[in-house]
This record gives sequence, structure tokens and C-alpha cells, in this order.
Amino acid sequence: MHPLDVSYFGIKGWYILLVMGVVSLSFFGYQVQKATRLVRLGAKDDRFDSWGSRMKETLTVWLGQRKVLEDPIAGTFHVLMFWGFLMLSSDMLDLASGNRFSEHILPESLNGIWKWNGRVRIC
Repeated sequence: MHPLDVSYFGIKGWYILLVMGVVSLSFFGYQVQKATRLVRLGAKDDRFDSWGSRMKETLTVWLGQRKVLEDPIAGTFHVLMFWGFLMLSSDMLDLASGNRFSEHILPESLNGIWKWNGRVRIC
């Protein structure tokens, strides 16, 4: 039986997950609103002038971790931890959804890569 189908103190696991999700998203929305208000205090600037170069910069700095790799040793360990965290987070999403993400939402072409990720065992 999946943990989300079990009742905890008379409350279904799905309801607990739903409440936790709503609380988390509410807190996230509040933090985004605070940050947006701070940013809007600054001077006006055209941020929509060059989407291509901005997206490339975002992807190389965020996903590629280009700036942290300037330090070869610490940067390499940072990248390994970053990508490990992304893999763990995606697995937790699938676990929390009762494998519904990998079985129903994820495109079939990516399903093999996704399931390989879940089969890796350290011990």
C-alpha cells in the first residue's frame, strides 16, 4: 500500500500532502511577493530586449553552473551536489505523487532515463 493511501490519525495521506503543498506554495508566493516589491523599488530597465541571450545566460549559469566552475575543485563538488539535489527532488516529486508523474505525465521518451535514476543503489 502506498503511504498516501494510508490514514494517519484518521486523515488520509493525500489530504496531508495537499495541506502541506498549499502551505508551502503560500509561503513561496509570499516570499516572491516580498522580493517583487523590493525589485520594483529600483529604476526602470528594459528586461525584455534580448530574450535569446538572457535565456542562454540563465541556462549556462544556472543549469550549467558556469560561474562556480571557475574554481575547479569547489566548483566540481558544488555541481555534483546541485545535480544530485535536482535528481533527488525529481524522485521525491514522483514518490509523493505515487509514481503518477512518471507513469502519466512524463513523456514516454524520457521514462527510461527517469526510471534508471530511481534504480541506482549505493549499497
